[in-house]
Amino acid sequence: MRILKFVCCCILIFGFCHYSSGQTSYAKYNLSSNYIESIFYDSNGKLWIGTDEGLNLITSHDQYQFLADISDEKGLLDSEIFKLNDLKNGNLAAFSINGLSIFNPNEFNFKQVALKSKPVSIYFDINTDSYWITTEESGIVVLDAKFEIKKNFSFDPLNPLSVSSSRFKGENKIVFNNQNAFVGTGNGFNIFNKEQQTFKRFYSGKNGLDSNLIIGLFKLDKESLLVATANKMFLFDILSQRFKPLKLQIENLNEIIQISKTGFIFSSESDVYKIELSNDFSLKKELIHDFKSKKPTRFKKIEEGILIFNQDLDYILKFDTKNKSISKYFIFSKINAVEKINSRLIIGTDLGVIEKSLFQNIINTKKNDEDLFFYDNKYNYETRVYKLTIKIKSNGLEKSFSIPKSIAVNRNTLFEINDDYLFIFDNKLHIFDFSSRSFKTNLTTSNDYLKGEITSIKLIDKYLYLSTGNGIVGIN
Repeated sequence: MRILKFVCCCILIFGFCHYSSGQTSYAKYNLSSNYIESIFYDSNGKLWIGTDEGLNLITSHDQYQFLADISDEKGLLDSEIFKLNDLKNGNLAAFSINGLSIFNPNEFNFKQVALKSKPVSIYFDINTDSYWITTEESGIVVLDAKFEIKKNFSFDPLNPLSVSSSRFKGENKIVFNNQNAFVGTGNGFNIFNKEQQTFKRFYSGKNGLDSNLIIGLFKLDKESLLVATANKMFLFDILSQRFKPLKLQIENLNEIIQISKTGFIFSSESDVYKIELSNDFSLKKELIHDFKSKKPTRFKKIEEGILIFNQDLDYILKFDTKNKSISKYFIFSKINAVEKINSRLIIGTDLGVIEKSLFQNIINTKKNDEDLFFYDNKYNYETRVYKLTIKIKSNGLEKSFSIPKSIAVNRNTLFEINDDYLFIFDNKLHIFDFSSRSFKTNLTTSNDYLKGEITSIKLIDKYLYLSTGNGIVGIN
């Protein structure tokens, strides 16, 4: 057994070792800026990268940079692009502080849509072939199929048939059907009648709502919606226009995303949960991860599941919705945006674009194996870590080893592995030696890692790196 010894606590040294490992690397694109704010990979195989100083288009054989020019009416409205959204017929919406720039792939230019305040999100109504844009302070703007502004809906205190608020924040605030648009705001729930062109407002204290702050709306079927407020979830019956509270208490729900017809993932402060709505309308809640950060958690849908990340931390989670497993990908940089292309993650950071190959490192539950905290089969053994035991399988034979009481295995425990050792970090570092089949416990103290809170560990070559709030510590 090699004796552990701290050899560095320098971020620059860590950065050199990390990027020479070949597992994670900065992509060598000729970008307008290395401060990445948004990334999108469209259905035609084009990679779009929005920065604080321009929009970049990367194809299989060319790269283009787009910058705002006050004299170019068919260019970008603004140079800083904080969000990208695909539209019909290969069009793309680039979000900036003063509105949208709609890219036309046939003419290879932009249509500028100036707005009175910063755009938040965009929703397509297939029934009317129109786009609804929520804004931070100026209500909802409706565009037709040619991206011309047709209507603007804003709160009017003298008009009870206007929308309940002009201020919007976040995603999943509008749902459509043939007759109506259902709109959630920070000050109430609304039903827009398409024929009468009027809004009906619903406030807390009436019809069953507990709060005016609507976090998300989702269509369950033709007759009902799921409505999420900051502290509760409701079934909304479209015909009777009534809310039915579901038996699930939440504290400070921040963001919610739908992963199946009845499945959802949401963040509540630092925790991320999965919930499933059963036939009797009961909800089953399962903790997925604790990010140890108060920054809002962000979600990105991909084919096989959801990418989950937090701007405070340096790793990305991939939740596989089919087998209910979680994979963790260490980035070691602030994450602003993420996209998946084939078997690669494309990550936008303050220092450029990182490309990372996907690899298996399952740390949470698998179906029918609900107490599993870590799984790996890349090396000589198939390793499973449970609450009280480690199971090692080799050449068809499986053996179990009891975990010492001094080691706390839970959802916050960090793991790393190589041919020789399994590294376990709760508040201290422990090692399981595959050769001697024994544990070495309590190998570090808080003084050894700069008295910071460890948020991730990563093994690169002969060094185990611990990411702390005060820097990076390397262990040999």
